[in-house]
Amino acid sequence: MKDFNDFDLIDFQRRARNTSCPRKLFGLWDQVCTLYERGQISAYEWNEMKDILKPSISRASLVAMMVDDSFERKTA
Repeated sequence: MKDFNDFDLIDFQRRARNTSCPRKLFGLWDQVCTLYERGQISAYEWNEMKDILKPSISRASLVAMMVDDSFERKTA
């Protein structure tokens, strides 16, 4: 993993697009938020990453809810 000081928007965008693991997606989002809070990236970069990560995180969350619901129905 790169140091926070080496933020590369294109690399982060590529990683976000190529990641399907919810844990890794949330990890990327956490990194981006930390960088933004520290003032190490601009609002533009934060918004660019949000636009890429939000749909993937939403889909991952939906799948997790569907799996949980399926287990609950089968064990009820």
